Amino acid sequence: MNKQKVNNVKNKTSTTKCLSLIFNVIFYVIIVVAIIFIIFLYVGQTKNRMISIFGYSVAVIQSGSMIDGGFNIGEKVIIKKVNIQKLKKDDIIVFYKYSDPADVKLTKTEITDIIDSYVPPELSSDKQLEKDILNEARITQNEVIEKGEKLIFHRIIGIYVDEYGTKFFQTKGDSNNSADKVLIREDYVVAEYCDDVAGLTWFINFVSTPWGIIIFVLIPLAFLVFTQLMSLVDTVNGNILVKKLLRKQISIDDKIFKKIDINEYLNEADKLFLYYSFPNEEKEKMFEFLWGYLKNSDLNDSQKEYVNKLYTSFDILKSNSKAFWGYWLTNCEDVTLKKNINTYAMASVIAEKEQVGFDKAYEKALKICKETKKK
Repeated sequence: MNKQKVNNVKNKTSTTKCLSLIFNVIFYVIIVVAIIFIIFLYVGQTKNRMISIFGYSVAVIQSGSMIDGGFNIGEKVIIKKVNIQKLKKDDIIVFYKYSDPADVKLTKTEITDIIDSYVPPELSSDKQLEKDILNEARITQNEVIEKGEKLIFHRIIGIYVDEYGTKFFQTKGDSNNSADKVLIREDYVVAEYCDDVAGLTWFINFVSTPWGIIIFVLIPLAFLVFTQLMSLVDTVNGNILVKKLLRKQISIDDKIFKKIDINEYLNEADKLFLYYSFPNEEKEKMFEFLWGYLKNSDLNDSQKEYVNKLYTSFDILKSNSKAFWGYWLTNCEDVTLKKNINTYAMASVIAEKEQVGFDKAYEKALKICKETKKK
């Protein structure tokens, strides 16, 4: 194989691998995003909780109370982790609609119009003790969830605060005639609405439709399955070619080797055996076939050392075939490669001694190696 052919094969292989990697990354990302989205919707609806990543999540509009605000039933919206201190009138929040008996008798003062300048009160030690006792008596968010209270998506129309500085929010659905009867304590607020970011809301809503699932889930999955099957077919075909080469059922001059790089399917032990087993008059051609890319490349120190080992072993092979394998067993540092070389060395001895074909000799060598390993 000359330099031009080697480079063509290598360039073609590199381009194919690069494109395959890009497609795989893109489609895996799409599938992961789709799966995360499905998990969000499932957990959010069945477990009645906000599950977020990097502070963001997805909520499903469950009623028509916000239609006048542009939110239709079944629509998916992006919500983000709430910052209670920054909430203002007209912000849309997600909350558990629950009135804690411990809060009913508390005096609450409206601060809607002065929210920007509002400063929480400094509590005396007695007041702080009262607040701590009150907090102990209050129903927590987790307890509210266990009671089966649903998440609500409404707009803030008023902000109140109790004597201890705890905020309460008056809410209303844009399509409702009156405000919600319950003031929502700050710890029952779990998220706030996040304005659409570069069409992300549209994308999320589209993904949940049948066409969205087909385009962003089923088609990528089908493509990945197809590419994996093609890769499997290539691997199987490559392994078949390797076996044919080892059995000398195919020539290295076959036109098939102009289309593929056999080095993708051969390990170094395979290459050594091929070189070892071919007639002397074909060894130079075999070297070009197996290691020509090294001969025509700028080599690093490791590759130069390997090439030197090759030439040294070839010189040994001219006078002593057994010493050829012995040299590689002595000078090979890779454990897996050493095992493969040992198997080939044993198969070569068996084939020569018992006058049997490669397949039988190799199978017998594998069996001996396995039995030796057990002992």
